[in-house]
Amino acid sequence: MAINLFDFPNKDIQVCRISHDNGYDFSKIHRHDYYEIFLFEKGCGGSQIVDFEEYLVCDRSLFVIAPNQAHLLTRKQMEDGWIIQFSRSSFEKCLPLLPRSIGLKLKCCDHKVLEVAQFNSLIRRIEELVGLLEESDGMMSGKIGLYFSFLIYDFYDKFDSGEDIRMSTLTERFISFVEQDFRSERAIGYYASKLCVSAPTLTKQLKRDVSMTPLEVIHDVLLIEIKLLMKEKLSHKEISHLLHFDSQSSYSRFVMKMTGCKPSDLNKCL
Repeated sequence: MAINLFDFPNKDIQVCRISHDNGYDFSKIHRHDYYEIFLFEKGCGGSQIVDFEEYLVCDRSLFVIAPNQAHLLTRKQMEDGWIIQFSRSSFEKCLPLLPRSIGLKLKCCDHKVLEVAQFNSLIRRIEELVGLLEESDGMMSGKIGLYFSFLIYDFYDKFDSGEDIRMSTLTERFISFVEQDFRSERAIGYYASKLCVSAPTLTKQLKRDVSMTPLEVIHDVLLIEIKLLMKEKLSHKEISHLLHFDSQSSYSRFVMKMTGCKPSDLNKCL
């Protein structure tokens, strides 16, 4: 599946109404290489699918879509609010001002319904940022970077459950390598070698950071890709070939192990 790029010339951040015109086909499930944060003012029965988990759009719904996550917004006509789109580089520019755990937190949070006071504080912050962006044509100045950092921290804080989520550099690099290479490389030893650590060390660090083994992370990413390719109407033979399974039988066994159903039955459910 093609990944939509952050295609806003001469801009680091894009803030607009959710009802704005998109430059790509948003009527089917898709991915992009940038962050999107949706803040809905009102819910009227629409839904947002994130990595094939469906959430209803409610009053004061907050959604966070991280790079490479699959998502599809089915919006009812009366549902609107704000969408903040920003590139990885924009986020990285603010990292010195933000806790290291925010990157992982944003990727794990997906959806939350806010209290009225929480919602109103975010709306004020967004409106302040919109005013600054209009003055600077969307480029990341020092003042905008500061406001943007405050806004991202506010989003982070709304999801914070008090749990101390930290992600080491090793885990960050592992996840990055998996997103790049999972279609052809699924052996833990391959990633451990790229990271210059032993497989047991990698496993221990991931369990500490995200409570998952390296293989569980790889398999989760692989399953989402399989579902996306099914949505694109590729045959099971084509999917098996594209994702470098040894055979169509091994592909079918993987799907059965991960979902409890045959590929053909999984396809019908999507």
